Amino acid sequence: MKKILLSIACALVLIPSAAFAAEFRASKSGDEAVGATENVKNLYVAGTTVNSEARAKGDLVAAGQNLNINGSVEHSLLACGSNVNVGASVGTTARVMGGTVVFSGKTAEDLTAAGGTLSLMKDSEVAGDLMIAGGQLSLSGKVLGDAWIAGSTVTINGQINGDVVVRGAEQLTISKSAVINGNLKYYSSNTAVVEDGAVIKGATDYIKISQPSKYQKNGVMKMMMGMFSFYALIMTFLVLLALVYLFPKLSKSFVESSLKQFWPNLGWGFLTAIVAPIATLILLFTITGAKILGMVYMTALMLAVTAVPVFAGVLIMLWIKKKYQIDWLSVLVGIVATYILLFIPVIGWLALVALTLVALGEMTQKLLGLVKAQR
Repeated sequence: MKKILLSIACALVLIPSAAFAAEFRASKSGDEAVGATENVKNLYVAGTTVNSEARAKGDLVAAGQNLNINGSVEHSLLACGSNVNVGASVGTTARVMGGTVVFSGKTAEDLTAAGGTLSLMKDSEVAGDLMIAGGQLSLSGKVLGDAWIAGSTVTINGQINGDVVVRGAEQLTISKSAVINGNLKYYSSNTAVVEDGAVIKGATDYIKISQPSKYQKNGVMKMMMGMFSFYALIMTFLVLLALVYLFPKLSKSFVESSLKQFWPNLGWGFLTAIVAPIATLILLFTITGAKILGMVYMTALMLAVTAVPVFAGVLIMLWIKKKYQIDWLSVLVGIVATYILLFIPVIGWLALVALTLVALGEMTQKLLGLVKAQR
């Protein structure tokens, strides 16, 4: 039963099963480079700037502020960052999200992408279906399957062999170089601009939307938020993974100490959660004092919330293997467990609050210990 639950937890996070033979990288400097000559398999990488030129066997999962993925990926690609540039050839599916996304690579199957500004360059090719959402979207490459598009400003310059569905576009432009071999169906408050020379071989179906802002909220925004939630889960996994692997001794010491003294730490955490805000209000007349205490409290609270998935994973692995295990698997299981608890009213929420207070209590005792040591 325990093994079944563990397997279900891993599957729910939608991380490829090949992750059991994964390689994890995170740089202390914030930048991570994977050279073209490196041999990597099932690579999980995080950093402020990530540059990958290597041929990745298996899957590649990358997160950071600036991502440049140019090496080939044997199986699937998952990338999430502020600025994402993908020039890689992907063996199966690619899922990409960012503030600005530029895709000039190729996928053997589907491409799912979301971004404020998203561009499929002229050399890009999607052998399967395309699903994209964002603000400003430009499609100049080739899509061999169908395309589902949700965005405010959409420009189609390339070739799409299947049907095209466009939702929520205030401005849809089918340029003179565009070729749509299937049907075009679009929902908009304005008729599309179809330039001379554009080819639409199938039928064109225009559904006028009287309230585009309401539709975008219910259509485009739901699509983007759904994708964002999924990628946020992956980002959380990578951030926690980086912390665990960059500070292994500190992480292990903190987690073990917190959980071994569960009830005392719970009490300290509860006390801190009540006293610290009140003390901050009392110290408001001394602005510096209030700011310092408030900053320390908020920092400790944020760190405590961050530690909750790790605690949850360690507790589950402790139940299964009867020992403390702090690694990528416990982080993965903990994140899944945390997300599940969020959907369980009262009991689930109380469990998450309890784990947060335990972490906060451990931090409080550590801070008090530091203060005493300075006397």
